[in-house]
Amino acid sequence: MNVKTSIIKLFLVVCILIPYAALAEVKSIDVNLASDYISTNKYILVDVRQAGEYSAGHIKGAVNIDYYNDNFSTLFEQQFPDKNKAYIIYCRSGARSMYAAEMLQQLGYKNIINMQGGILSWQSAGKNVEK
Repeated sequence: MNVKTSIIKLFLVVCILIPYAALAEVKSIDVNLASDYISTNKYILVDVRQAGEYSAGHIKGAVNIDYYNDNFSTLFEQQFPDKNKAYIIYCRSGARSMYAAEMLQQLGYKNIINMQGGILSWQSAGKNVEK
């Protein structure tokens, strides 16, 4: 196989894979839009912080599943077996929830949304938390 043929094949592989990589990108929204989405009651809100963080203050209606738990994906699938429902995921600052959202998409969840800035941004925007 000559160099020209190898380059053409590599180019074709890249052209095929790029659209799939773009589809895997997690959707992220700011806290104001998240608040609007949550108010529709069409989204399941999941707090992926540890239990102590959750009990110190969380968004009303959020279900807590600790991302650092070794069984996070199993626990999530057991609690939320419907992979077509819409989920908003948040954490303290937005990093953990992004990792969790990526993992959930890899598990086949179709509508996962990360809340940018996490609960810190939520509180900075003056939005309520409950204990």
